Amino acid sequence: MNKKKSPLKAADPVLVKGAYEAAGGALYQQYVQQHHEAMMRISKQLSSWDFGTGAQRIIDSKGRLPQGELNNVRDFLGGQMKDDYINGDNAKKEELTNQVAKMHSDMEQYGTLRESIANNFKGDNFSKGWMRTPMGQETLDLMRDKTRLKPKVCPEGVDDCDDKGSLGVYMTDHKKIAAAQSHIANVKRQINNMENLYRTGGTYYDGTDLDALYEELQEFEEFVESKPKKWTSVSEIQNGIVMVDQSAIELLGQARSAAYQRGKKVLPEDEVNFNRDSAKQVVEETILGPGNMMSLVYDPMFGKTSYFDNLVADIKGNKYSDYGITNDEMRFGDLDQDGIINEQEAQLIAQEFVGTDLGNNKALYNSMSEYLVNHLEKNYNLGVADNRESYIPQTKKEREFISGDRDSDGNYIPISQREGTYTDGGGASGYNPFSTESETYESKTEYKDDRTEEEKEFQRQRREKHLAEQKRLREEELEKQKNEEE
Repeated sequence: MNKKKSPLKAADPVLVKGAYEAAGGALYQQYVQQHHEAMMRISKQLSSWDFGTGAQRIIDSKGRLPQGELNNVRDFLGGQMKDDYINGDNAKKEELTNQVAKMHSDMEQYGTLRESIANNFKGDNFSKGWMRTPMGQETLDLMRDKTRLKPKVCPEGVDDCDDKGSLGVYMTDHKKIAAAQSHIANVKRQINNMENLYRTGGTYYDGTDLDALYEELQEFEEFVESKPKKWTSVSEIQNGIVMVDQSAIELLGQARSAAYQRGKKVLPEDEVNFNRDSAKQVVEETILGPGNMMSLVYDPMFGKTSYFDNLVADIKGNKYSDYGITNDEMRFGDLDQDGIINEQEAQLIAQEFVGTDLGNNKALYNSMSEYLVNHLEKNYNLGVADNRESYIPQTKKEREFISGDRDSDGNYIPISQREGTYTDGGGASGYNPFSTESETYESKTEYKDDRTEEEKEFQRQRREKHLAEQKRLREEELEKQKNEEE
């Protein structure tokens, strides 16, 4: 089957098989159904309300809160709080005065938050990975003109607590739900294993242990279905937003440009290879280390497609058997029963591999590192392909002027192989994709003092020609970068 190859070298067969198996075997179909229902809910929501129009309305109003929200807060201020202020002593009045001031500050902060969400939504600045999460969807929903602000109430029996009286929003407790879902997956695996033991006669228990697992499963599923809420401060909502990692994009762009220029500086006749180990170190320490993994995975770091898009493309169209998945194993996962991984199936497998805890997924980290290093190597090779013309003398007369360029048999000796000449900081190990050093191979070459004056003059002219060419290339690159910035 012909298909467009993604920038990934190939999806790791072991990881793909593991991701497929982690989807739950017989539970895979159920997972697919849940995913489908979730997508349908989102689709229905999107069709009933236009986020873009809502965002523009907020921008036009400069973040002013809806009238319903203002009236709601007035009710807080004019009800019991007013009575408490009138009837309270000086200490109570001071406390309530501070609380009212804090509420006004919270309202302003919430208005600023909604305006920021609207502007970033219109500017396409949110990470696509974050937007596809339930938390992202719920945060975007704050752009709707609904009454949401509520004062923080301390737990029963507690007189004082953090943020008491502050205005915030009751939002779904996604952390607790994620923890519950993780536990549910574990319980389902235990149930599956235990049922297999009973089916094969591998256990002699009376079944009470299996019943207990089913009861535990039901309790956690009911908890998830209840969608528990928690009071959330405006600052906590803000801190939960994930933007496109522009810093990672810019750093990768610098590395890409430097790798291309380094490749372009290599003489065609030289044998200088791309140093993957050094590039990997730079990628992991400079990009992956400080970067946001969710954005790195789901947002395009270069080109128009993301790592996740390319992973799906790499898996899609292949046979399940290519990844060591047997006919019996794919019985529940192959939705159309044709043995070929379609778009939906590839999405599910890729998502299972990526997981929800991206920061602690070592396999994902290693795959992303390889993905970015491959990108730098490709650009290095493009530089080599676009290289300047060789400066090897073409005529017999020119060749006679060159000392040290050829061996005793007349064969050209690459600069990198000449004794006592070019080292580049230790050979290939000195590669740095971020290097902006302008000094070239040719300018680092050393020549012996036994050359004739005619030879020295030729070498001087040759060197000047080379340096002039490098200066021209650098100026072209700077002009190109300037035009791109404008």
